[in-house]
Amino acid sequence: MAPTILALNPGVIALLAILAFGGVLIFAIIMLKRHTNLFHKDEKPSDEKIVKDELNRMLEEVKDEDTKKAMEDFSKNHPTDENKKPEDHQ
Repeated sequence: MAPTILALNPGVIALLAILAFGGVLIFAIIMLKRHTNLFHKDEKPSDEKIVKDELNRMLEEVKDEDTKKAMEDFSKNHPTDENKKPEDHQ
């Protein structure tokens, strides 16, 4: 004779009810995410904004006056030219 669900321990019935409720809840959330814009962000930041924010977060302003002066002198003596290619060393 197979035991019916009503004959089982009340703890088992409660566990099965919680699992069933959780399964239905997860299924409903998945369906909402798939078929609606409820959980989607409408506006995504551009790649340029992401890079700019990350650089601002990572880079610190130079506070030491000697270092700042040395960096300015180097920039004056070694101008950057994007069209200039490094020489080939053969």
